[in-house]
Amino acid sequence: MRGLFGLVAIAIVIGCSTPRRGVPAAGSGGDFDRVAATKAVYEAVLRHEGGPRILRFVVDPAQFPLGASLDRVTPGDRLRADTAADFRRGRPGRMPRDPAPGLPVHWFTSAEWEALPTESGAAYELDAKWYAFHQRFPDSAGHMAFSHVGFSRDGRQALVHMWSGSASLSGAGHFYLLEARAGAWSVVDQVMTVIA
Repeated sequence: MRGLFGLVAIAIVIGCSTPRRGVPAAGSGGDFDRVAATKAVYEAVLRHEGGPRILRFVVDPAQFPLGASLDRVTPGDRLRADTAADFRRGRPGRMPRDPAPGLPVHWFTSAEWEALPTESGAAYELDAKWYAFHQRFPDSAGHMAFSHVGFSRDGRQALVHMWSGSASLSGAGHFYLLEARAGAWSVVDQVMTVIA
């Protein structure tokens, strides 16, 4: 009986010291990190845009390969060469299903943007599209599109590009550099790549 009890106790200790499957920590570089890094950028955007005034994210569900633009603008001295190389490889995918917990997200594709109505003969077609967009999504701060996520080899650093716009002359793109700290992703640097 004592021998059986000892084996059970050893099994419990081993089980408790083994990482739980399905609950990875930041830095594994897999799908969990792609979702977590994107969510960290959303949170940074919320803080920058004034938080509560954004009631809805309108996001393109596709991630875009934007590696070429990294050659023009580099996000600070912290960017590691292996992170930049992985970003340049550009493996676009789909956005995470729940990128902004607590806020509704409406997926809005490039094709849907192109299908927005414009007034016949309008001098500024882009302005007409933005007007139609805001009629459809009156509680949003605009439309957002994300790049894929590039990771360092050790999975401790990530790079994402995000573009957002709300009018024909109101839009910007940023690189966000993130680091895995204490089991979570944090934005450590950002640099603007384009402004309209």
